[in-house]
Amino acid sequence: MDWIALRGRDKYYRLAKRLGVPSRAYFKLAQLNNKYGFLVRGSKVVDLGSSPGGWLSYELERVGQMGRVVAVDVDNIRVTSHGNLVFIQKDIFDLDPQELLGALGGRADVLLSDLAPRFTGIRSVDIARHYDLASRALGLSSQTLDSRGWFVIKLYMSPDVKEFVGMLRRRFENVKLEKPSSSRPSSSEVYAVCHKVRD
Repeated sequence: MDWIALRGRDKYYRLAKRLGVPSRAYFKLAQLNNKYGFLVRGSKVVDLGSSPGGWLSYELERVGQMGRVVAVDVDNIRVTSHGNLVFIQKDIFDLDPQELLGALGGRADVLLSDLAPRFTGIRSVDIARHYDLASRALGLSSQTLDSRGWFVIKLYMSPDVKEFVGMLRRRFENVKLEKPSSSRPSSSEVYAVCHKVRD
């Protein structure tokens, strides 16, 4: 069966279409937030790797007009808002942390990373590129996140994940790995949910 047919039978893909949200990623973030409650009214949020906008749609609903979301991606997004969304179309390796802080109006309560490389099909290359992005996201969290903030990041299971999770545990007091039910069973992705920066 081809991937289009498989996608058509996927309940989260169909639900995203029915609700008019950009992608199934909306439900992944919703399930994580339902468990941990990191997105609340008035939150200041950074979203790295935000295109096409599945996470953004959910974030904007949760933070409301008193909150603020700064989205960053090299590709454009398919989400509009009423003034509480700032979109920076840029490679994160070219991103100045001061630009994020200025757009937020202070430190972030939540930094989210759904970053993924442009896949080549060569697993070793793709995984190496992914963890370069993940390391950059972690570095940006150090420069922009409030000490009691949340860092949520997509990771791909590989020999590198143990070392990276060790880095997260040295950086944050609480680190949990989750695989939302809305992730495809065949996907190797997991999400690290991290809270409270260590002194």
